[in-house]
Amino acid sequence: MATSIEVPYNDDLKPFERALAGVRRPGNFVTQGSFEAPMPRIDVRDVGILSFPIPDAQVEALIAQCERAPYGRGRETVLDTTVRKVWQLAPPRFDIGGKSWSGTFDRILASVVDGLGCADASVSAELYKLLVYDEGAFFKAHRDTEKTEGMFGTLLIVLPSRHAGGQLVVRHTGREVAVDLSGDEVAELKFAAFYADCEHEVLRVTCGHRVCLVYNLLQQLRDKGKSTSQLVAPLYEAETAEVTKQLASAFARPGAPTKIAWLLEHQYSPAGLSFDVLKGADKARATVLRTAAARADCAIHLGIVHIEESGPAEYRGWESRAPRGWGRYHRPEEDASNEDFEVVEVSDGSSYIDNWRTSEDVSTDFGSLPLREGELLPSGALDDEPPDEQRLLEASGNEGVSFERAYHRAALLLWPRSRFIEVLLQSGVCATLPYLEMHAAAATSDAERQVVIGEARRVIEAWERRVIDRDDGRAAHLDFDSEGANEPVSEDRGADEDWHEVFGEEDDAGSASNRGSGDRIRMLALLQRLADAPSIERFIGSIVMAQFRGDEAAVLVGSAPLLGAALCGALFTRLIRQRMRAAPRGCMSLFVQMADEQRRAPRTPDWAAALSGIANAVVDGLPSLHRPPPARSSRSVGWKRWLRIDADTLADLLEALAAFGSRELQAAACAAITANSAAFDPRSVLVPALRSLRDRGATMIGNEDHERLWLHAADVLLARSEYPLPVPRDWRQETKLSCDCADCHELMVFAADPERQTHRFRMRQDRRVHLQGQIERHGLDMAHVTERKGSPQTLVCTKTRRRYERRLAAYRKDIGALSTLAELVGEASVGEHASRCERIAVARERAR
Repeated sequence: MATSIEVPYNDDLKPFERALAGVRRPGNFVTQGSFEAPMPRIDVRDVGILSFPIPDAQVEALIAQCERAPYGRGRETVLDTTVRKVWQLAPPRFDIGGKSWSGTFDRILASVVDGLGCADASVSAELYKLLVYDEGAFFKAHRDTEKTEGMFGTLLIVLPSRHAGGQLVVRHTGREVAVDLSGDEVAELKFAAFYADCEHEVLRVTCGHRVCLVYNLLQQLRDKGKSTSQLVAPLYEAETAEVTKQLASAFARPGAPTKIAWLLEHQYSPAGLSFDVLKGADKARATVLRTAAARADCAIHLGIVHIEESGPAEYRGWESRAPRGWGRYHRPEEDASNEDFEVVEVSDGSSYIDNWRTSEDVSTDFGSLPLREGELLPSGALDDEPPDEQRLLEASGNEGVSFERAYHRAALLLWPRSRFIEVLLQSGVCATLPYLEMHAAAATSDAERQVVIGEARRVIEAWERRVIDRDDGRAAHLDFDSEGANEPVSEDRGADEDWHEVFGEEDDAGSASNRGSGDRIRMLALLQRLADAPSIERFIGSIVMAQFRGDEAAVLVGSAPLLGAALCGALFTRLIRQRMRAAPRGCMSLFVQMADEQRRAPRTPDWAAALSGIANAVVDGLPSLHRPPPARSSRSVGWKRWLRIDADTLADLLEALAAFGSRELQAAACAAITANSAAFDPRSVLVPALRSLRDRGATMIGNEDHERLWLHAADVLLARSEYPLPVPRDWRQETKLSCDCADCHELMVFAADPERQTHRFRMRQDRRVHLQGQIERHGLDMAHVTERKGSPQTLVCTKTRRRYERRLAAYRKDIGALSTLAELVGEASVGEHASRCERIAVARERAR
């Protein structure tokens, strides 16, 4: 039989286990709910059949048939409207029924029985009164007297009627629950039930009328003559006190676990997991643990525990089942029992928790927290339990049969509130953000705000450590200052992979879900809400500075007022100088947005100086920008966005520099742009940018900077595409392969042959693979397919004209850009512009 799965139990918390194991009866002293259902048919003498929601006129007529409700004081029945002010109507004065009412009431009673934890008893309900609470009505705190034999509780069903206030407040053993039963939905019945030994009151109705049916909950005797203990509210005060004591002790002892995961007995789906759906002993223990956690200052959550293993395996009796001619029994992935295989070795495994629910039953994103050794209880809970998933994977190639198996079980998770951040950091710094955001939103005093600031600073410290650890482990980098900086980046696969090594999507250390710059934005927004300028400065200087991509620009600008002009200018200037070559579009966007903010507000000398430093940093970085490599996988999409300078970003930059008013900076920017066609390609960037500026109201003629850019774009495009491309006259391809083997020599001879378009290489597989690699690596303009006939098979290479077709497509785009340039100056062109326009017109004519 396969060895059992490794489970990280804690065998040192037996007192805590024993205290909680004794809690088995579910239920609470009060329960509530609502159902959308057909309304009952209620016929009141001299009033008629009630409508829903009950109109005010009908309520007034109903009150006219009622009497003031008394209350019990000792053995007396007393009428005192200073204690109880409510109208009542006895059952003989009204009838309740309807085709669907019996089924609806059975549903309500079943929900109540389950909520009160008395499913094992024989319970019925007896209609007692119809009550009307008009405006100002109430009932002060009291306990119900036994009105009939076997009564153990009270059920209230509120009929749809417009009102506010009148909350039911129930107290028991130091706990208090307030139930709001207001509402006027026509098809909704709200209800609440509680044990008779609980103190309760009805708060004052502030407006409208509350109309409700009151039932006595009765416990039926099982056998005549045999006594049955009366049902009372579930009372686990002794167990709760002991669990509280043991919980505090468990986390205070040396070597204590960081958290405790208590496995639930029943199975719950991740989608439907909540405190409300817990059943049986799970519900009872959750109730006790919620109270104990509050007393011990611990957090409590629900989650799904995953314990997973995989590794090599062997089939049992595979020899007898193996098909003839097979050396090993193969079969596809399939579920398997333990009897099907034996584990050779557990080579990989993980234990973690996800699918989080807070104690308020709200879903929250804490990521996947690792479940560590000694954090799982009760000990032995999964012994002899079959895994929830178990499958065998077929053998393939040199790999043998392997297995995968896992448990996925719901659990209650507890840890000290003082360690909340440390626990969440196990999943990564980004797992702390929902918690910090929730606490920041709830902080109403300066003291509470300071607590959240302290937690946020601990997260920043951990974030810094992880960024440093990641950077230390990454040796690869791009030397942007090397010779040939303006040369186009190679489009071979190796260069693209190097780029991913540095700027791939794995940008945020510690982020389990790799959410990237979005988490930095959330953290900065949180720190802004807390008005914590020192932490904003630290976070920008250590985290954003190392990982800035561009999406953060808007939230960085929002931080500027908190930082102040001098600090903001220094930080943003340093950020741009450090990140300009990695995220030029984002750096430009940061300056543009800062300039826009200053344009809307009066520019003070200190902010003008700050903006000047930022602008200089952007302009100084323009000459060293590179054309980004083409995206070869989805991993590079995010970085491609911020590396590729688009026309709108350039137009925004030029417009912002013009508004800033520094002629020297504008001239320097134009000089850098015209000297760096690799980054500012005239066709795809510069010409559309000039068109965008024209559309915004700028002119080409008469604006020295725009004229300079226009002339540069025209000269580059004319140099490239003033004359049409010559059509290839033969199939010759000049190439030099890096390998000098006989096969590669034959390939070069074929490539240089002007007549032959196709060549067949009949050879074994390793030689075919080698030639295919050479064709791809050197970008030969030929297609290759393997003809799978005979042995050895044949590699068929066919020359294509894809390069020519790509160059032709580029030529046509260049002609289109030249046409745009001519249209931008129109008839206003003079001098150099006019001569360029004449050449453009001739080039366009040749292209037809």
